[in-house]
Amino acid sequence: EVIDRVEPEDFFRRLGPTLGECCAAVLEKLALKHCPQVWSMLPEPVKVELREKILEQSQQMFRPIIGDLKANVNQIFNIKQMAVDALIEDKPLLVKMFQEIGRKEFTFVLHVAAVMGFFLGIVQMLLWANFKAAWSLPVSGLFIGYFTNWLAITMIFRPVQPHIICGGYINFQGVFLKRQQQVAQELSSMICTHVIYARKMLEFVIKTEGFQQVLGIYQT
Repeated sequence: EVIDRVEPEDFFRRLGPTLGECCAAVLEKLALKHCPQVWSMLPEPVKVELREKILEQSQQMFRPIIGDLKANVNQIFNIKQMAVDALIEDKPLLVKMFQEIGRKEFTFVLHVAAVMGFFLGIVQMLLWANFKAAWSLPVSGLFIGYFTNWLAITMIFRPVQPHIICGGYINFQGVFLKRQQQVAQELSSMICTHVIYARKMLEFVIKTEGFQQVLGIYQT
């Protein structure tokens, strides 16, 4: 969808200054390598005209090239594989994303477990005070720990659909699911900043078969 919105004229206008510098540098390098004497004898206006001509021809090439990129973008860029590879290579980033995205849910689990643990701990204390049974502490502790964790995690993802109660004042829905839009925005921002950006995309294409397809597009 992003590639489909790219227009050759707009792309070239934004890239024009950088492309002009690159064309001038490449022209200078090739001329000094193959025809150093001729290049040194050329007047500066002629050199400027050559640079402008090369830049003009480059602009004419952009429309078919971008059209080919749009038609073959799925073969050149495998965004899913690119994201997976990037996160496998940078495990601290994966941990950071997990912590950032779920920070509110982790706080929720902590608070729910603390409150439920307190009240169930009172029940556990009463059982011990009345029965004095050696087994009551480990058994009740196991039950309380399991139940509080289960309840907190369940409240994060259940119920899936929102249930509006109390005249619309209370939305009873999973804590994480209630934040879907916010989570999607945060995740997209982190992925665009740390996973899918120009340098990473270029590195991915060079390492995969997409590089040969890009070369084929330019050669044709």
